[in-house]
Amino acid sequence: MSFRLASPALGRHIEHGKQHEVFECVQHPSLFNGCHVYLVPQPGPYAVGDLQLSKVELVTLIGSGDGVLLGREPDPEAIPPSQCMVPYHIVPGSPLANCSHYLVYQPGGRGEPRLKYNMAHIKSLPITWLLACVQTFSLVQPGP
Repeated sequence: MSFRLASPALGRHIEHGKQHEVFECVQHPSLFNGCHVYLVPQPGPYAVGDLQLSKVELVTLIGSGDGVLLGREPDPEAIPPSQCMVPYHIVPGSPLANCSHYLVYQPGGRGEPRLKYNMAHIKSLPITWLLACVQTFSLVQPGP
């Protein structure tokens, strides 16, 4: 099964390659399995270049990869032990090797957080990171 997220208003889509099919055939976990994602509120759609995605589309994208969508920003000092999982698709030794919580924001948007986390278990990352993960079917290392 390949995944395709359509944005009917723009006639655009995000699609990942055949790697998802390979992982599904050998029964590896989904891409965002073990990831707890909080979408930092953004007035209007999330934009990457000329691609615009609604919150509903992003929720669908995260959910289809078995990610857990958080309804509010997690407290980095009070994450329950049951949520401290290392996702399957993490590259050992990467900056995300012990990360289970991701705060995804729109860079330059009104909702961009002033305080960004870069702790071992929680990271603030731009929406481009989330889309790069989908396109490569891996949890990519955060950019500078």
